[in-house]
Amino acid sequence: MAMSVRLHLRRLLRSVPGIEVVGQAFDASLISTMAATAKANWVLADGHTTLLHTHDDNDSLGQLINYLIMDLPGKIPSSVAANVNIHRIVRPLDLEAEQPNGAFLKTLRQTLSSRTAVGQALPAPSDEYALPSPKFKRAVRGTQKSFFDVLAIGASTGGPDALSAVLQSIAHRIDVPIVITQHMGVGFTASLAQSIANKTKLNTCEVQDGDTLRPNCVYLAPGGRHFEIVLASGLLVGRLSDGPPECFCKPSVDVMFRSLSKIAGIRTLALVLTGMGQDGLAGSQLIKSTGGVILAQDEASSIVWGMPGAVAKAGLCDAVLPLQLIGESILKLLRQHT
Repeated sequence: MAMSVRLHLRRLLRSVPGIEVVGQAFDASLISTMAATAKANWVLADGHTTLLHTHDDNDSLGQLINYLIMDLPGKIPSSVAANVNIHRIVRPLDLEAEQPNGAFLKTLRQTLSSRTAVGQALPAPSDEYALPSPKFKRAVRGTQKSFFDVLAIGASTGGPDALSAVLQSIAHRIDVPIVITQHMGVGFTASLAQSIANKTKLNTCEVQDGDTLRPNCVYLAPGGRHFEIVLASGLLVGRLSDGPPECFCKPSVDVMFRSLSKIAGIRTLALVLTGMGQDGLAGSQLIKSTGGVILAQDEASSIVWGMPGAVAKAGLCDAVLPLQLIGESILKLLRQHT
């Protein structure tokens, strides 16, 4: 499903009181695990094929989750249709054209209401829950094809090694700028930038105030300065500030994420890697509120599961992944076109 369709569907669902979208699975193999982690009551899947590849009737986890399959008119295999916790709704030919008062959302509400434990009908969307109008102007970047405008990464304890692993797996295969806030003191981030450049062959530097952020280049917040991103003449530009520490950190991930929530919104792909504390949580909440996508490193592969754990436990993550799978997941997301 194209990223623009996913986001329109999310806005449709959020327009209905009583429906909360707690996450998205961009890899079919992660559906059941993500649904359980986010304590989802329903999984809305696009097409029975995805479900057949991910659902195991003998899996107790799968039995606890209700699946609602969107599919074009046609017959779903009996092996799927017969399952008591799998239900079907016809997918519109042009899902992106659907509106809150349309037939598709009405049918979806009725299906969910009739199969919930309380059996209480979900109310129709009202003006208060109308689809939000676009707030963000897209950055201009030539031949860039990805839906996203920027990849933003926050890290602390254990971050340098994790950053190198992720960046090596995506180097020269993406077409967006990479902005990083790694907790480090003054004088240390320059050597980190050089290390990343040596390992990945990516253009990597400590960001300078006023730098235009270029695709497939890496920009690190310098130690002791906050890194913010602004939009100037349609271009993403780095700004450095000397505000007070946030979450006891300077540079702060929250500062960087917050700036992106204001200018990129739904076109922000954010990643929280290993680190102590909860810097990045408040910023992730803002990015998520605008429709952006949040990934986090899992506990098993983290040196300290403070920062990514805080974001994951808050239910903000679209995926919580082991370090070795993060790069490929980023590439899959960046291949999603507008």
